[in-house]
Amino acid sequence: MTELKKPEQAKTLLIWEGPERPHKKQDKKFYSGMISLVIVISIFLGVAGQFTLIIVLLSLLFATYALHSTPPQKTTYVLTTQGVEFKDEKMPWNKFKHYFVAKELDEKLINLDLKEGFLSRRFLIADTQKTMDDVIKILKNYLNEKPYATEKSTVQKAIEKAGLSLKE
Repeated sequence: MTELKKPEQAKTLLIWEGPERPHKKQDKKFYSGMISLVIVISIFLGVAGQFTLIIVLLSLLFATYALHSTPPQKTTYVLTTQGVEFKDEKMPWNKFKHYFVAKELDEKLINLDLKEGFLSRRFLIADTQKTMDDVIKILKNYLNEKPYATEKSTVQKAIEKAGLSLKE
């Protein structure tokens, strides 16, 4: 008779608290530019009788304001020998394909790509550079690192082709 092995108990490798999402507080110039753009587009849509699109545009303006003015909540991230835990979600290592580090809104993010699923990426945001280094060191033991290539968007390519400069 074969004896069944008990599953290995999860050992905690690293715990830290960090924001749920990247955040950058925007200044009044950003909001006034957004409002001006929405007003101009709304005038054209109003003349064309597209009142539903105006409502959608105003909803998007409000959502943009809400996301940029509200700081993200803190969440606890846990790396274990079994996988990753964050936001009441436990994901085993075998669900992930690879990871890479990218910069978003002046914050470094660790992107974990899932093997399948509609929302196939999870983000880890470290609170300090030491935590970031520790997380990467642990991830290298469980996942392959995908080289992060910063590809230029179509808009960036068009601006450069026109001979203009793009402020980053």
